[in-house]
Amino acid sequence: MGRMGHGGNTVSDREPGALAILGPGYLVAIACGVLMPVIDSTLVSVGMDTLVEAFGSDTITMQWVSTSYLLALAAVVPITSWALIRWSGRRLWLGCLVLFVISSACCAASTTAAALIGFRAVQGIAAGMILPLTQTLPVMEARSVGVTRTAGIVATISLPISLGPVLGPAVGGIILNSLSWHWLFLVNIPLGILAILLALRFIPKSAGSTEQTERLDLAGLALIAIGLVLVLLGLANIASQPASVLVDVVLPIVAGMALIAIFCRHTLRRTESPLVNIRLLALPASRAASIASFFFGVCLYAAQFVLPLWWQQMHGATVFETGEYMMAQGIGVLVSRIFVRHIIDRFGDRAVSVTAFVLLAATTLPFCVAHDAPTAPLVALLFVRGLAQGTVNIPINSAVYVGLSPEQVPHGTILVRTMQQVGSSFGTAIVAMALQSISLATGGSGDQSTPEGFVGAICVLAGAAAVGAIVSCMLPEREDEGA
Repeated sequence: MGRMGHGGNTVSDREPGALAILGPGYLVAIACGVLMPVIDSTLVSVGMDTLVEAFGSDTITMQWVSTSYLLALAAVVPITSWALIRWSGRRLWLGCLVLFVISSACCAASTTAAALIGFRAVQGIAAGMILPLTQTLPVMEARSVGVTRTAGIVATISLPISLGPVLGPAVGGIILNSLSWHWLFLVNIPLGILAILLALRFIPKSAGSTEQTERLDLAGLALIAIGLVLVLLGLANIASQPASVLVDVVLPIVAGMALIAIFCRHTLRRTESPLVNIRLLALPASRAASIASFFFGVCLYAAQFVLPLWWQQMHGATVFETGEYMMAQGIGVLVSRIFVRHIIDRFGDRAVSVTAFVLLAATTLPFCVAHDAPTAPLVALLFVRGLAQGTVNIPINSAVYVGLSPEQVPHGTILVRTMQQVGSSFGTAIVAMALQSISLATGGSGDQSTPEGFVGAICVLAGAAAVGAIVSCMLPEREDEGA
């Protein structure tokens, strides 16, 4: 027998649809909220040279505009599950939206590079909760009406995240060609206000409510937050600080990993509800999904670093042309949302994830030898790569919830989000190091990489996809296994 979702829609237990379970207003409210941090990160990357000029600074200093954002985002992700228990999901969602809007206005009003870097960190705090809540709240809502198969919901709510690579370059180009740099941040304000109004109207007050109170594990928070920040900082310094490997790379990574190890020991000894429930890694589905999410992070973010450089340095494309070509991959991600739920229903999480990772590797390797290939086939290749990229993450993100109780859902989201974040930083650092070191060894310079350097970097990227395919073999065949 069906259950009733928001707006009086009948929800089928066997074939749940996100629209029927959540209602269109709920979906639009979530989409508008997550679009802010998704587009914002793309805009700032596109406008980095403009910011360097506007503040009379240098690239190394202004790179902290992005680094501070990413470090703050990583540090706050582990606290999301506690905050969700402490406050209702609706209240937490609204608070994060308000904080992101206010910090965006402060970024636009910044008069010094230091102020901009500081306010970007505040933006990162808000984004660090918005991103996991985007997935957690709808999944918890589905669980509240008895729906356990959530691949369709995950595919639908991740659609706005896929819009970043498509809308970001276009919006950034309009802003940088016609408006001042301030609009890189001011553009968030109308979208944020709309998201707040939609949330007040369509997200129920009971959304994400667990009716529990618990004390914040301050010791655990300090250990995991500082540990993650140190590891990610060390990874970020691999490419930017090659002259001080010991101080800038090795020491932060080793210290960060030590703190994370102490956090794991602290958490396993803790009898109360943990900040991050690492015991979920004992469950085969959660463990496989978390590891696969790490390699997905490598494939996603490292590609965003190396492929645009390949187009410009190996294929002679301009910055504008590179943006146009890379949009083909974003369009592929969008198109994948049309069929991904149906193929998961037919073939299962494991088969779809393995196939998508293999396709990612297969569509990445040709860039090793395609320097002189015509543009059209390469753009078509990027489109197919986008199809694979948009497909692979859905079975991973839905499989992590297999066998979890409703109160464990936020912890499952935190695990895959954290692993993806670490994977993205690790992958970008390793690919950048391979590109730089091999290029310098084969006659390149700091500003110009060699074909051999790109071959090494792209092979690392394809290798990560291949390992992701192997790990995905451990995913449950279907989402209802063990549920």
